[in-house]
Amino acid sequence: MNFMDKNMPLQRVVGISCRTENANGKAQQDCGKLWQRFYQEKVLQRISTPILPNIFALYTAYEKDENAPYTYALGCAVETDALVPDGLQAFEIPGGIYHEVLTEGVMPGALIEGWTYIWMQPFARRYQTDFEIWPLDGQPGTSFQVPIYVG
Repeated sequence: MNFMDKNMPLQRVVGISCRTENANGKAQQDCGKLWQRFYQEKVLQRISTPILPNIFALYTAYEKDENAPYTYALGCAVETDALVPDGLQAFEIPGGIYHEVLTEGVMPGALIEGWTYIWMQPFARRYQTDFEIWPLDGQPGTSFQVPIYVG
């Protein structure tokens, strides 16, 4: 698994979120529940102006690093002036250089391997916002690609 630096534009994402942490498997439980809620509440259909046909998974508002609490969010990229529907939130992905790690394989296992690889790397991180871009038709238990962008 390799990473490459990629210059990403500022993006606004509208969706839902939860507060979690990586300790004791809490993130796996919380993130799984958020994905269920994302589909049950039909979040995609509530966003009237998505600009990319993908689901963004954000890791943001870190208290310190990957071992401290952070916010996990799911949503779609929208124009910066797009209205935020009731019950949803807006998040900003700052523009700039991100380390891109491309995961490929059966999800979520391939994604977990990708994050394990990232945590072992010596590169400096901002712990501001990291994100993944999921295909709309990507289903757990199937094989596909998900790029991870680490700030």
